[in-house]
Amino acid sequence: MENEEEEGLIGGDDGALEQQDTFTETKNLLYMILLTISIGGLQLAWAVELSNGTPYLLSLGLSKSLMALVWIAGPLSGALVQPYVGILSDDCRSPWGKRTPFMVAGGIATVISLLALAWVREMVGGVLGLFGADPESGGVKTTIIVFAVLFIYMVDFAINTGMGFRKLVMGLLY
Repeated sequence: MENEEEEGLIGGDDGALEQQDTFTETKNLLYMILLTISIGGLQLAWAVELSNGTPYLLSLGLSKSLMALVWIAGPLSGALVQPYVGILSDDCRSPWGKRTPFMVAGGIATVISLLALAWVREMVGGVLGLFGADPESGGVKTTIIVFAVLFIYMVDFAINTGMGFRKLVMGLLY
């Protein structure tokens, strides 16, 4: 009797496991393509930021020694934003689901922050110019750099909002 129980546990019938596998839902090709495209969009945003960020910030006048403080934004946002957004989404009771509102908000925030980063010199210079500030003054240039760094942080935080869910979705599919 003892040997029979051990056989059942070690190499016995896996009928329950096979039955569970028949209920697994398969995803069609279109679903997988759409999922990949959305993930590719986030990767494209990372690529734009990382490839053009340093030359752009240097052209605005940011010193090379302060550049390290800017690029700590990626790891910092990954360590802080993803767990926090995960906690918030677990308690979300939206009709769109738990994750969708955060993914959409992260996508919109990514687009807005990338556009703001691209036009930071014109936006900040124009607003301060309305108050009579000289666009070539040191104060205006410093303000432009501060806003550019803030927009870099916004881009990183917005991207990491969606990246955490990307890992979750991909983990559920495979």
